[in-house]
Amino acid sequence: MTKIKKHRISLEPDRNYYLAAIASHEKVYYMGWILNRELGIHFVRSADFCTTRKSTNLFFPVFAWKDEYKMLSWHLISNRSEHGFFLDDLKNIDFLLHITPNPGAAFIDNLENKLKTIPVIYAFFPVDPQEYPMADSLQFD
Repeated sequence: MTKIKKHRISLEPDRNYYLAAIASHEKVYYMGWILNRELGIHFVRSADFCTTRKSTNLFFPVFAWKDEYKMLSWHLISNRSEHGFFLDDLKNIDFLLHITPNPGAAFIDNLENKLKTIPVIYAFFPVDPQEYPMADSLQFD
């Protein structure tokens, strides 16, 4: 009798993105408008991001923009839905800013300095995807 050899594939998630948490009392559409105005970007409403937890579908509003010049995809995702939070550990956070691929340190420093000057944003910090594995599920076209 021959032994069957088993092969295991270990896949690491692609973490070539930048993720930041934003706290603000504004609605998601108004936050998209504010970021458009202050950062010179062009968010538009996109399809909701859907995930399932405990047999409940959670829908999170998304605003998206593709920067063709810098080849970056930006997404503003609400951290709140009617039935829960996307990142449960960050319940005090209202939005996630997701940029793919990771634009680099100089770009991020400039972006963070601009975000700190926006009056309706009262807290902002980068999110380490390794601390929040659920963030790896944010895959967009």
